[in-house]
Amino acid sequence: MRSTGEEVRERIISAARTEFAAHGIAGARIDRIATNAHASKERLYAHFGDKLALFRFVLDTDSESFFAPITATPEDLPGFVGTMFDRSQDHVEHLRMFGWARMAGEPFRTAHAIETVDRLRNVAEEAQRIGAVDTQWDPEEVVSLMFTLAFAWLQTPELRTGVYGRRHSSHERMIAVEAARRLLEPRGRSGT
Repeated sequence: MRSTGEEVRERIISAARTEFAAHGIAGARIDRIATNAHASKERLYAHFGDKLALFRFVLDTDSESFFAPITATPEDLPGFVGTMFDRSQDHVEHLRMFGWARMAGEPFRTAHAIETVDRLRNVAEEAQRIGAVDTQWDPEEVVSLMFTLAFAWLQTPELRTGVYGRRHSSHERMIAVEAARRLLEPRGRSGT
């Protein structure tokens, strides 16, 4: 039975995600993507045009998948850090794609990422308005700090043997959430 065009397209996207996450744009090879997708290079080019267009498509798809379910409340921005910590651990391949895009000079300004950042900026502003977040921070700085804390363990050099390659620890998650709480807490509220 022959594959439909949509089935081939999905196999190409899956193989491309694996290839790009492992090798980036420059190191990825169309012939490996085609082989792993059980498709010809001609079919791949017919669906996506060229390697950069395919990378951008996968980046946009990953961005939608990664950011779409994200929610945050003004009363619990540290809780958002915990949610992002979980997503970053569960979707490392997406974060690799985002990193490769930055290193290759491809702007990581997908519609989904921009929408999420705009939404989070509004939540940070509301959190400041209700006194849940210190007003010393610009709302965009709050958003950047939250993502940085959530992704810290994936960005940090391996400090202990065997830490990576296993499911994240609840202790690391707790540290990220507590760091966010302390960092964002309005001055004078912590008792310190």
